[in-house]
Amino acid sequence: MNISNTDPSSNAFDSAFQIATDELDKAKGRLMAAAKAKDQAGIFAAQQDIQAQSQIMSMLTNLSQSLHNLLMKLIDKLNVRM
Repeated sequence: MNISNTDPSSNAFDSAFQIATDELDKAKGRLMAAAKAKDQAGIFAAQQDIQAQSQIMSMLTNLSQSLHNLLMKLIDKLNVRM
């Protein structure tokens, strides 16, 4: 049996990762603005946002890798040739 090498979930992961990257960039901008204004509350909030977006990106990466590994095991078990 042959299957094509397409991953319909890839676009969803790419999109989610891009959104997290964009939000991380925004949080970094807020951090720089808060630091320039010496706004301690703003600095803290931006740092929290940066940490949250970094965690989201890490979880997405781990999930993507786990799904890839499971798919490869399934393909191997089914003896599928790509």
